[in-house]
Amino acid sequence: MFYSLLLSSFALFALGSLRAGGGHILPTVLVGLVGFLVIGPYAYLAGAIALDFGGKHGGATSSGIIDGVGYLGGILAGRHRGAHFGEFRVDWSVPGAGGRRVAFERGGRAPVYAPAAGSLSARGVAVMRISDRIIEIFEAKGGAAYFGEPVSQLEHALQAAYHAERENAPPWLVAAALLHDIGHLLHAMPEHVADLGIDARQEDFGHAWLAQYFGPEATAPVRMHVDAKRYLCATDEEYLSQLSPASVQSLQLQGGFFSGGEAREFERRPFVREAVRLRRWDDLAKVPGMRVPGLEHYRAMIEASQLRAS
Repeated sequence: MFYSLLLSSFALFALGSLRAGGGHILPTVLVGLVGFLVIGPYAYLAGAIALDFGGKHGGATSSGIIDGVGYLGGILAGRHRGAHFGEFRVDWSVPGAGGRRVAFERGGRAPVYAPAAGSLSARGVAVMRISDRIIEIFEAKGGAAYFGEPVSQLEHALQAAYHAERENAPPWLVAAALLHDIGHLLHAMPEHVADLGIDARQEDFGHAWLAQYFGPEATAPVRMHVDAKRYLCATDEEYLSQLSPASVQSLQLQGGFFSGGEAREFERRPFVREAVRLRRWDDLAKVPGMRVPGLEHYRAMIEASQLRAS
């Protein structure tokens, strides 16, 4: 076991010494070698040795203790070296990044794309920001039809952000308007999902993903914009008539009108006013061919709104 760990250390050192952007065969071989040298002894340690220590009746307990100590060591090593709780950098050529070398960073509560004034870090490595990732998602999937409406996903998002900015909403709320339906681009459900009688719960997909990068002032309205439709149907007599046929159809799948009690509970939630404003912009953002600013126009607002790693 000692020699196995020693060889794996040499393999890791060799892997860390390789030039970024070089060939892929040697790194693949080295990663496979490390896996073989580390996982092999681990399987033996948590299996046969656990039985030796615990016997027939205590083998499971012994294996659990071995695994638990191993996980604890991984946590402590991560905190010390920055792999889990500090900074984690991957310096490599990434598809979809325009051939640039991209440095991803992880810090604090969740993985983030480190902000950079310009596109280079102190080491001259291009830094992928969250705005880059969002724009990449829209460019890859935003051309899809917007669930029964005469606009695409990207057109809908841009129009919602346009209406938000036009009403002098703060940058974080403009960003929320732009990203309120990003959950549609993150799940793999078909465009005609409502016709199948399925509520995609895209607001939950979107909220969970956005919460890694933005605070509740931006993510709560995203999560609540579907409930805001149900609320407005219950409290505004004219609102239902303003909905598109596709939105009326999805309303039934989303639970229909709020009851009086549900409406009052909704009104007590944080950021309820912002959610209702977002809902109004959502309903307006379905005009085919409408000329509005593109994604780059909102890059600074996205960056200004995101969480910062501590």
